[in-house]
Amino acid sequence: MTDSHSHAWVEVYFPEFGWIPFEPTPGESLPDAYQPDQESQSELALSLADLPLSDNVCFAEFDGCDEEEPQPLLPGDGSSGGQGSSFTGIWPWLLGVIGGLAIFGGGSRWFWSRFMAAPSSPRVAFQRMTRLASLASAGPTDFQTPYQFGHQLQQALPTQETHVSIIVASYVRNRYGNNTQTPGEQSELSEAWQRLRLPMLWAVIRRRVR
Repeated sequence: MTDSHSHAWVEVYFPEFGWIPFEPTPGESLPDAYQPDQESQSELALSLADLPLSDNVCFAEFDGCDEEEPQPLLPGDGSSGGQGSSFTGIWPWLLGVIGGLAIFGGGSRWFWSRFMAAPSSPRVAFQRMTRLASLASAGPTDFQTPYQFGHQLQQALPTQETHVSIIVASYVRNRYGNNTQTPGEQSELSEAWQRLRLPMLWAVIRRRVR
């Protein structure tokens, strides 16, 4: 068998026409296959002439390139919608945190002015001392005198004996002796309370967390 006896049949795909068989061997006829008539051949020639002369011709049925190319996003076309949604979701949490901080700050300020601020008189200092002592379960009781209460508090806070004694003595002189404080006594009272208030607050915290 020589090269002249070799033979092959090929088909080429054309859009809107499908697979068209061709006879590449000179002098041979097509096998029993579809051969377009004259009118179809003319339409095929016109369709081939309209095809773009480009290497990027896409046969959608085989190449899967019928998907549209992504278009660049333009400003204001909703590309930041995800960020907006995320920010909107954060707003309730943010407002909750701000509200919690405001409540905590207001409560802390009220507590400080009510229990911890420097007293304006011996009676205020003694009253604040008894409130914190009550929260720490250190008295006073109804039958105790100021000195008895002071002695009981000194046993609960042995490192603060001097400061407790100053506040109790100043309270007794002011209430029962109706004495007016001198600037020096007022300064001594304020300093004694400033030294005493944090140890008493710590005693309250330890009592409450047990």
